[in-house]
Amino acid sequence: MYHRFLKSKVHSTFAQITAGNWEPMVKAMAPRFSYHFCGDSALSGERRTTKAVRRWWQRSFSLDPPVK
Repeated sequence: MYHRFLKSKVHSTFAQITAGNWEPMVKAMAPRFSYHFCGDSALSGERRTTKAVRRWWQRSFSLDPPVK
């Protein structure tokens, strides 16, 4: 039962992100976290605050906007 709920929540969150709405994901972050995006691109690095994650999503979607 819990697995089904969690799977549904994850799918819903990723669908929202794909549509350009990352705020539910940011709001669901724990008070202390470390968000890593691996690689050698302009988006790679580590974020530790919700403000930094919001800026990362804004940058990400400015480089590759969602298809509408």
